[in-house]
Amino acid sequence: MPVEYFPDTRSGSGVFDEVCVMSRTEFDVCLVVETASAALADLEKSIGRAPSDGSHDRGTPHLIRSRGVWPTSVWQLCSGCPRATSLEEQFAAIELQLAPGQLRATGTLPADAHVYFSVGLFSDSQVPTATFTPTILAIATSYGAEIETKLYTPDMDT
Repeated sequence: MPVEYFPDTRSGSGVFDEVCVMSRTEFDVCLVVETASAALADLEKSIGRAPSDGSHDRGTPHLIRSRGVWPTSVWQLCSGCPRATSLEEQFAAIELQLAPGQLRATGTLPADAHVYFSVGLFSDSQVPTATFTPTILAIATSYGAEIETKLYTPDMDT
């Protein structure tokens, strides 16, 4: 974490105190469809778009062996934007790649499909902040999606 030094103004001694400076918060946004009743290939065919990396089929081994196999298929479409891109721009980028109506069309998704936006917050800030603007909420609503947020601290981002 970056460190800056500031004079100790409390004591007036002129001694410099070490103060950690908060750095930026970055984001990774993906639209996710999760289901236990369909295979990934079936989701790809019905949605009409290849998924992004990180998608997986139910029954395939989890990357962490102790977790066994994936109980659900996950099709996801990520923004493709650099992490420094604003949240609103990342949501808009997904909307440009896949129209909400295409995903919500009758018969596209199985009845048990859970649709949500996965928002990864990468930050070493003391108080990371993500602002979900009315535009972001409108985009999520247009997909019938929830928003799930996960915080990743520097020691987790390897």
